Formats: sequence, C-alpha cells, structure tokens
Amino acid sequence: MKKLLSITITLIVLISFILIPTISGEVMVLNSVSQTISHIDLSAGTVNNTFALTGIYPNKMATTGEFIYLTNSADDNLRKYNIETGNLLATIPLELYSNPYDIIIHDGHAYITGMLTDRVYKLDLATDTVVAELETGVAPLGLSVDNNLLFIANSGYQYPSYLPGELTVIDLESFQVLETIEVMLNPQRMAIDDYGYLHLVCTGDYVDETGNIVIIEIETLEIVEIIPLDIYPINIVITPIDRVYVADGFGNGLFAYDLPGYDIVHDSDELFSIGGSALAIYEELLLVADAGDFLSNSTIRIYDFAENLLETYQTALGAIDFAFAQKNSSVSDDDHLPSPLIVTYPNPFSRSVEIMIETANFRQGEVSVEIFNIRGEKIRILPGEDNSVQWDGYDLSGSRSPSGIYFFRVNNGSDTLQTGKITLIR
Repeated sequence: MKKLLSITITLIVLISFILIPTISGEVMVLNSVSQTISHIDLSAGTVNNTFALTGIYPNKMATTGEFIYLTNSADDNLRKYNIETGNLLATIPLELYSNPYDIIIHDGHAYITGMLTDRVYKLDLATDTVVAELETGVAPLGLSVDNNLLFIANSGYQYPSYLPGELTVIDLESFQVLETIEVMLNPQRMAIDDYGYLHLVCTGDYVDETGNIVIIEIETLEIVEIIPLDIYPINIVITPIDRVYVADGFGNGLFAYDLPGYDIVHDSDELFSIGGSALAIYEELLLVADAGDFLSNSTIRIYDFAENLLETYQTALGAIDFAFAQKNSSVSDDDHLPSPLIVTYPNPFSRSVEIMIETANFRQGEVSVEIFNIRGEKIRILPGEDNSVQWDGYDLSGSRSPSGIYFFRVNNGSDTLQTGKITLIR
C-alpha cells in the first residue's frame, strides 16, 4: 500500500512537472502612480520596484534588444533606458502639449501617438530624432502594425464627450493616410490575429454606453463582425492557442472568446481573473496586472494557457504596461519539431479545394478539418484520408455555401495543427 502511494505521488509530481511551463526570463512593469519601472526576475522570483524612474504620467513602453523606450504624457517626451541596468540614457523631446500616449517599434523606427495634437510621430532609432509627423484623427491612442500598415485608434475624445471613433490606416512606405474607418465609440487598443483580422477595442463612455470589439479584415479594411460587451473594455491580447482576452476598464476581470468562431468563454457575468490594467503574452504565459484602486501596490498574476494561476508578484502603484527583456530560453524538445505545412489548392476555388498536410509530423488516420463561415459558425466537419482533405463547398445540411471567405482548422486527434483561410467563388 505504501509502495503504491509512493508511486502515485511520484507520478503526480512528474505529471505536474511536465505540464506546468518553466517560468524564466525578465519582465518590466510600468507603474504610472509611483512613476517607476519594476523589474521581475521570473527565474529567481524577485522584484525590484525601483529598477528605473520615469517622468510624469508615464503611459507605454516598447523595447529593442538593448533599450526600453517609454512615453511620458505630462513631460511631452520619450525616455530611453538601458534594458539591462535601467540607467537613463536619453530624454527625447516631442511637440509641446502633445501628450504622447502609445509607442510601437517597427523596422528601425518608433511610432508615437500624440493624444492632444492629433498626430503620430515617427522616430528614427538610429539617431533618436523625430523624422516625420502626420495628422491622423481626434485624440489618437493605441497603435498596431501589420506588414507595411500602421493602425491608429482615434478615440475622438473632446472634453467632456466623444466624437465618433475612427481607425486610421497609414501606409508606412509613403507615411501617408491610406484610409480612415468609422468604428464604435472610443476606440483605444487593438490586437491582430493569425487569420488576418484586427480586433479593435472600443471602450464606450464609461457611464452609459458600454463597449464593443470591432473585427476588421486587414486585406479589405472592412468591418466583418461586432461583439457587444456589457463592460467597458480597455486592454486586449490574443494567445497562441487562439483565445482572446479583453480586460474591463474598471479592473473587474477579463472577458474572453475563442477564434475563429468568436465563441464566448468568459462573459460579463463570469469574468476571468481580476484586474486587467495591463495584459501581456510572454512565451506560454498570460500576465495580468491588477492596479486595484491605484492607491496601493499592484498585483501581477501569471497564468498558463489553461488558466491555472502559477505565480503572483507585488509591484508599485498603478501598473499599466508590460515589457520583456529576453525570451525564455528553456524549451522542450517538442518546440523543435517541424510545424506542419498546410497547402490549399486551388485557393480561391469554385468547385472544390484540397487541404493537404505536407510534413509527416502528425498521426496518420486521425486528421480532420473543420470549416467555419465569416461569422465563425462551424458549417462542415471533414474526415481526412492520410494527409489530404477535400471540401466541395457544401455545408452540413447539404446546401451550397455562398461565395465568400471561409476559415478552416486542421485537427490531428485532439490537437489543432493549423488554421487558415480559403475563398469560395461561385
């Protein structure tokens, strides 16, 4: 009996060791009230809450391999820090009363929104100087980049109310406005999924009108879906397993839905975790900052993608952003297995499309493909023969599907191998 108990305990320990991701690396937390950057060493489990001092009302951070760049709204500048030591290296002035808000780094440049000047500024990282600026829309906040497109969320905020929200799309080659899309009230943050869609958080007015997630197809720049929420959303992240988390602006927790079907996982009546003043994905971890009432220390909660709480840390007052100094170097052997190459032909198609798996990293005979329409509804499940599946454009009821864009998900037993997009033309 004792031997059996010992074996059982050993197995539990081994299974736990295998399933729980190794936590290592370095996390930076921006504390707006304390005006500091905290440094968390995940391997050692230690926190340094005075790693660096910021300017007045810091907003957002972005990092390169060597530096941290940080926006200070009240000081109208950027600060540049050594990412290893936290030493201040430079203070970069921006336009007076610009109220710099978000910052994103792409292809040797940093892009910064000026909330009060209705502009975006382009900074050359080689010289740390502003080389261009462009008027975008009213009160620009969040930024995102996809290939050669820069997306800017124009909140429309004009005290004491809001103008209609807009999403400005900028071509980075010419640094000119490509298109402006009217969206819902008070757009602030956004994230881009692996299917070619931008998820835009429209917060609402914090009083009467709650928020929405507006889904925009990047290729056509058209709104394809609106997810209404009963909260005032603010932050958003998308995990590698296609779960989208959206944080409530009052710190009550996280709304969540899965891709590609937009199936709700955590609604406003059953939010996940607590907090959400900052969200981030780091390796196989979900990081949630809980700033509470902004008058006491913040709590950083670290979860795995199964939503198990792994660690908690206390940082300084008003945690509002994350940045990372290095990637987790501890990986399993499975991380080095080749990803299956999924080929679709012809695509676009009119009569049938073949979905083929080109590598042998899967279990023969267990392949299936699920087909979803643009609304995320599952319309067909196709069993595979060896490494090939064909779809004839008909749904579960035997009806012909109309022309349009469809998504597919390739499954190998209980594992999702890959997802993709196909176009049907009648």
